[in-house]
Amino acid sequence: RGNVKLGEHVTARTWIEKPPKGAQFDRRVEFVNAAGKTIVSANTTWAMLDRASGRLMRVRDEVAAPFLEGQE
Repeated sequence: RGNVKLGEHVTARTWIEKPPKGAQFDRRVEFVNAAGKTIVSANTTWAMLDRASGRLMRVRDEVAAPFLEGQE
């Protein structure tokens, strides 16, 4: 949608649109230029892992809450 040039300021925003299902959730990110135009938009799928065991673990509500769309 566009490029970011050296010295140009952009604003990044990240959120999840739906509460996680088990260990997995989709995360959205957008970069917007000073004119308000979205120049980069992406969707990624994330999963929570238990650090000690390396196994998948359920995403707790308090971990997801700050990223849910509509919550500030």
